[in-house]
Amino acid sequence: MEDRFNTPTTNIIELEAMGHRLRVSQDPNSKHVGTTVWDSSIVVLKYLERHTNKGEFSRAKLKGKRAIELGAGCGLAGLGFSLLGCDVVLTDEAVVLPLLYRNVTRLQSQAAMDAAADTFLGSVGSVEVAELWWGNAHHIAHVGPPFDAIVATDVVYVEDSVPALLATMLALSHPRTPILLGYEFRSATVHDRLHAYARQMFDVKKVPASKLHSEYQHPSIDVFIMKRKAAPTLPPEVRSILEEVQSVMTNQGLPCAHVTSLLENAAIQGELASKQASGSAQEHQGEDDQRERNREQETTGEEDEVEEGGECEGESAFARPPVDEFFPSPCGQDDQIFARKVHQEAVGSRGESEGWLPQQENGSEEWEERRSGAMAARLLADVKVPGSNTVTGP
Repeated sequence: MEDRFNTPTTNIIELEAMGHRLRVSQDPNSKHVGTTVWDSSIVVLKYLERHTNKGEFSRAKLKGKRAIELGAGCGLAGLGFSLLGCDVVLTDEAVVLPLLYRNVTRLQSQAAMDAAADTFLGSVGSVEVAELWWGNAHHIAHVGPPFDAIVATDVVYVEDSVPALLATMLALSHPRTPILLGYEFRSATVHDRLHAYARQMFDVKKVPASKLHSEYQHPSIDVFIMKRKAAPTLPPEVRSILEEVQSVMTNQGLPCAHVTSLLENAAIQGELASKQASGSAQEHQGEDDQRERNREQETTGEEDEVEEGGECEGESAFARPPVDEFFPSPCGQDDQIFARKVHQEAVGSRGESEGWLPQQENGSEEWEERRSGAMAARLLADVKVPGSNTVTGP
């Protein structure tokens, strides 16, 4: 079957969303992962479309609010927010910005015409483009945080980038900011690190498949909604970035209460954790002393009554919390299934992948062709992190 949706010669992606016909430019031959429309951005766009009239990401909740997209690439997900009335800032590396500008210009012109012709579509928000390297305090300050919504799709693909990405999300958000993350599984190592860091700083919920668009979804693509915790635990590298952001914004005379309060609450949380750890250490020391006395009693034949509260066999204060339903980590057979799926797409073979999505009407054939052709997977076969054997994405 011809892969019409995304081939090395497909420079325009066309999609219908929120009553608009979107034409998004891409450059799949640039060898830069930011210039290709990735599948998770389409899943997120169609999720927004499905919930236009109800919920946290409805037009009623988003109209007139400020949103920002991280690692925007071609800008599809962020442009979806603008169609809901948000004023959006699309951000990425400097090399990607010319393509972003082109898509923004085309969308604003066409969307304005569509909205004028059909008042039921509603107004379209403004769109700006800015360079933003994750963890760069000057870039973060420049875009004017905090934002009312944050979106990022297919940005988690390099293990070392996870702390900077999450720190940037914290620095751009206020306590009520929802963060919409489109995520495609590619590496168990990256997946586990994302889980380990995110659970310390965010409350995370996975959007069930039943809430996604019935046609535009896939088993290896998840959508998460995250909100920062009131009192997060900040890893040292995350705290360092936030402190730098606070310093830069203060020196520039910019309001940064959203960062200051976060650091203060994290410090309080850290003190509480330290006290708990200290108390636990003392408790364990007492238990060690008790076991030593018990051994002495056994040796001497004494039958003195032993105090209650012997060796702790359950979870201690230092035990790793159980893995919850958010960011479930594939292992064993699941790992093999995921690897086989990526491999099949990488070699351009449908094989066992056929039938992952039930055939639906109105566009599902294009979606099936995209997944079976999988420009993303073909690029993934060539893109590697320096010094790593892990195949990565955009």
